[in-house]
Amino acid sequence: VALAARLIRISSYVEDVVLDPFLGSGSTTLAAIDTHRSSIGFEIEEQYWKAAKSRLGSQSLFEKATVRFERSPH
Repeated sequence: VALAARLIRISSYVEDVVLDPFLGSGSTTLAAIDTHRSSIGFEIEEQYWKAAKSRLGSQSLFEKATVRFERSPH
């Protein structure tokens, strides 16, 4: 998370949106939240999005944060 947070800080501004096309376990999303950015992440592997859902759902997120997990029917 620390490396992702550093990269986010040097490549974006506070309140920007970070796009993570490979969500994995949600490390980039956590880094985005920690650095006051929004995050949109995508994950096609069920085991990873379940891990991200568990990891992100257990976080004490900012009041504005919304964590939503959807599964495409395709």
